[in-house]
Amino acid sequence: MKTLLKCLIPLILALAGCRESRWLREFELNEKSFDSEAMQMVQDQAKLSIPAGARGLNFRYSPPIDPSFIARIEIPRSESAAFITQIEAMPNEAINISGGLVEKVKWWPPPGTPTLVDRQHNQSDGSYLRLVVREEGGQTILYVRHAVF
Repeated sequence: MKTLLKCLIPLILALAGCRESRWLREFELNEKSFDSEAMQMVQDQAKLSIPAGARGLNFRYSPPIDPSFIARIEIPRSESAAFITQIEAMPNEAINISGGLVEKVKWWPPPGTPTLVDRQHNQSDGSYLRLVVREEGGQTILYVRHAVF
């Protein structure tokens, strides 16, 4: 059924006269193409306050039926302590999620990689959220995984 819906959505939008949006297909952004619209989506879906000056490094999105994304964002050094405190204050649940977009990219840290903070939980809207903060080459890096199941 999901496969049928995935095929029908672009057709329905085309028939309705809508322009195709990038949010209707799977795509990936890098540090040159990671734009403010993608950064805003991360903030909105993760319910995070990402500091001004944060730099998007990687982003991968999977479209509309059960949408999900993963992102890698560099947090400004001057904001890292306050940002880590914000993440530490978030709930942490024992959830075992595997597969999905994480397995499609090389830039997500492998299991067992040292982290500064790692939080995951199911949000009030039923979506899954995981936030991982690491130190990489003297920079504070945020990894975000968001999925609707």
